[in-house]
Amino acid sequence: MKHFWVDDIHYNLFEEEEHLLISKYKIDLYISGYKLIGLIGWDEFLLEKDKKYFKVPTVPIDINNLEEISDICKLNELTNKESIYDKIKWYTKPIVFGGNPKDEKNIIWVDIEQHIKLVTFWNNKYSEYKTE
Repeated sequence: MKHFWVDDIHYNLFEEEEHLLISKYKIDLYISGYKLIGLIGWDEFLLEKDKKYFKVPTVPIDINNLEEISDICKLNELTNKESIYDKIKWYTKPIVFGGNPKDEKNIIWVDIEQHIKLVTFWNNKYSEYKTE
């Protein structure tokens, strides 16, 4: 994974083999046909379909929250910059569940495998809540 800042936006771009993470994150259970490129900030997925870029929250992954990004910088410009992080920021209680993004007690730093587990866990909870 490569990590970059562009202006005030943090990007985590997945390496080629990490594009397979779409199945680990189970994104295709909620929206299909998109390629996982990486993360925007720490709480949105960066997706690609038909040469267009989109973002969707990591929790909840919901087609209704999918948003096209028209002003994204070119990804090849990012790949030439230096990596600065090895971890992904995570809210212990996701914002959609009432977590406070400004509360430092609500923030932890996790590796990619932990991130996958947390995203899938909270999306399962969201799905359960949504069907009740």
